[in-house]
Amino acid sequence: MAGQFIDPPKISKQHAVPNRAAETNAFLLRLAQEAPQQPGPAPAPVGRGRENSIPGSSFATDDDIRAWCEAVRKDSRTAATERSMDADLLESVLKTIPDTTGSRQGSRARARRVSRWAKKIAAAEKAKQKYAATLYGTFVREYETELARVSAGRPKQPARRTFQFGR
Repeated sequence: MAGQFIDPPKISKQHAVPNRAAETNAFLLRLAQEAPQQPGPAPAPVGRGRENSIPGSSFATDDDIRAWCEAVRKDSRTAATERSMDADLLESVLKTIPDTTGSRQGSRARARRVSRWAKKIAAAEKAKQKYAATLYGTFVREYETELARVSAGRPKQPARRTFQFGR
């Protein structure tokens, strides 16, 4: 039996279903509903529950703000690189499609016009990382007196005389 294919049952024309796609979709839907639930991690929450997915997004301390700015900057750097490469790839692919007259110059111009928007997206990601760094620098500058007070901890108590026996 191993390695042998089983022929599907023959269906007469009177039993044939004209719309096989609808039948297949209904079957897949029924299969999905009847599938047993697999144990494992719960899916990531959507909406309000995701605010702690970025480090420091609670903004409770200056370290949280620094961590948030650093996470945004780091993610933006990766995204800016990817978007820039995607824009270049898009332009090079579109250059190969000739225009209606068959001119190579026309296809290059069209490719530049289309990929210009992808390049602007990459530039926006690059600006996002700059703004995240600027945000933290401005925060430190504006709140440095309060930060110094908080970082110092409790005020020092005046020195007391030490206790000595026999005096």
